[in-house]
Parts: sequence; structure tokens; C-alpha cells
Amino acid sequence: MMVRSTSNGRLGFIKTVVGAPRTSFGGFVNESMHFPVVAVVLPLCGILFFFLVGILLWRRYRLESIRKKKRSNSSSSYSGDLEFSISGLPLRFEYEELMIATENFKTKIGTGGFGTVYKGTLPDKTHVAVKRITNLGLRGKKDFCTEIAVIGNIHHVNLVKLKGYCAQRRQWLLVYEYMNRGSLDKTLFGSGPVLEWQERVDIALGAARGLAYLHSGCEHKIVHCDVKPENILLHDHFQAKISDFGLSKLLNREESSLFTTMRGTRGYLSPEWLTSSTISDKTDVYSFGMVLLEIVSGRKNCVVRAQTHSLDESSSSDRESSPPSAAQGLIYFPLYALEMHEQGRYLELVDQDCRAE
Repeated sequence: MMVRSTSNGRLGFIKTVVGAPRTSFGGFVNESMHFPVVAVVLPLCGILFFFLVGILLWRRYRLESIRKKKRSNSSSSYSGDLEFSISGLPLRFEYEELMIATENFKTKIGTGGFGTVYKGTLPDKTHVAVKRITNLGLRGKKDFCTEIAVIGNIHHVNLVKLKGYCAQRRQWLLVYEYMNRGSLDKTLFGSGPVLEWQERVDIALGAARGLAYLHSGCEHKIVHCDVKPENILLHDHFQAKISDFGLSKLLNREESSLFTTMRGTRGYLSPEWLTSSTISDKTDVYSFGMVLLEIVSGRKNCVVRAQTHSLDESSSSDRESSPPSAAQGLIYFPLYALEMHEQGRYLELVDQDCRAE
């Protein structure tokens, strides 16, 4: 209570409140306002604290996962059987990733000399072809990563791109780009639409460019050793790409008979495979020539059929005017092509569906 005198002799009384905080505007702050502020700030601080702790834990887990992966990559690909480190390898996939991508290797799209190929879909919806490698000895396994390091660094528009690999749990897999039109043999000899002449020309040119790059465009010459329609894959607009290149180095010269048998290349093998001659790029050129005959004629070079008649029963005139018939058990088209070449009858070699073009 304050007492104040005025000019007219009267006394004035002013009532004051002790300890009331003032605001910047001269007013007083109501103490009841503190409660809602505290009720809001404290939970926010708690949420922020747990959020920061969560980030720290996640970063710690992430770093630990990266360390484990690095240790796994630098350790043995044979689960302790053999240790080696190779630079330049393409993307490494976990075996579980490829099992999920292929739905436990559900959809088979082809079978080759080194294994079976399955269709897969990666998490980003990209389609891939997963080749599950078999028929490799211990020496081949040691060379496996060395060879795919080379293959993974070869890039050409007419060569199938190697996207990655898996070397885990004694499983050896290659992950290639997916070619939606499949292999040339299915298109050429299948029940689908007949290839037009210009499409055949484009396929032949594309395959030739890819093969030429392997022979002369790479830092080290690569001899394919198994050029055939099954290893020429087709993409959109019948763009041809050669597959399975580089894998032949996993087998040495002494294993060439096994190579010939297991890859089933009857009709495409050059004479060098059956002799002691050195395998060179000319081997691929010979095989590619056999493929060109099939592209032009629309028929397989070598077909084995049931023998219904003896060779003596077939007339010489029939043999002169047509390729070896089913009566002979074996149809080998290149012999007929040579005969037509000597007679200058090249149109006889062209697929009847394309002669009008």
C-alpha cells in the first residue's frame, strides 16, 4: 500500500502486488500460462531426443553392415576353401538376392554349355537373365572371377552386357541383361512369324560387328569358340547381340572334347576342334559362316532323323537335286550349299518365304 499526497491536501492510496512479473509492454504475466508451454515443449524435446538416438543407431547399424560386406567381399568366395582378391569385378549379388529375383530359379529360358539360364526381376523391376554355372572344376573356379572381371569391362552394342555375378556358397552365377526376343534359333526355326529378308540382314550384320569387336576391338583378343544361333540373342527391333563370350577360357585345350560334347555344337565346329590345330579367331569365322547359311536358308545345317531306307535305295538323281534326305538319316545342308555354289544356283539356298523379296 502506498500513500500519496495531492495538491489539495487529500491522500491517495495505491494498491500494489508484490513480485508480479512485468512484460515488455508494462503488463503482468499470468502464471497459469507456464503450464501449457511446458506441456508442449517437453514432449517435443523427448521426440527430438529419441529421433536423434534412432538416427545414431541406424548409422551405426549401417556402418556395421558395410564393414561386414567389405569383409565378405575381401574374404574367400569359396567360403573358406580358397582365398583370392581380383580387381575390376562387376556388381556382386548375394545368392539370396538372385533366389528372390528368379523366384527360386523358377522360369528357365535356356540351357547352355556351362549351365542353365533363368529369367529374373530385380527390385527396381529390371529384367535380367541369370546363368547358373555348372561343369567347372577347381581350376575353372579359380579362373572364374578373373574371366568375369575381363568380361564385365567389355562393352559393345552387339554384345550382351554382363551386369553382375555371384560367387557364394559354392554357387556361381552370372547376371546378364535380358533380351526380350530370345535366341536366334527360336526366332529362325520356331513357329512364330517368318523373318523378313531385311531383318535377317540386320541380324547378320549385328552379329558380325559383335564378333569383329571380340577379335580386334578388345585389349586382348577373345575367341568365342561356340558361335551358333543359340548364342546370338535378339532385343527390340531384332538387334543382335552375342552372348557367352569369354567363358571358353575356363576350359583348357585338353578339355576341348568335353567342351564339344557338352555344348552340343554339331554343325558349327571348325576342323580345328577335331584336330590338334591351334584354335584361333578363324574358328569363330567358320562357325559364323555356318550361322549365315542358316539365316539365309531358314533351316538348320545339321538334322538327324530316323533312317527309313538304306542309302542304296536312294537314286543318284535325287541326291544331285536336293540335300541329303531323311532316308539317309542325316541332313547336312552345307554339302548341298557347296553343290549349289558349284552350279551357280544360289537362289536355291534362300528361304522360300524370302525369295520374292
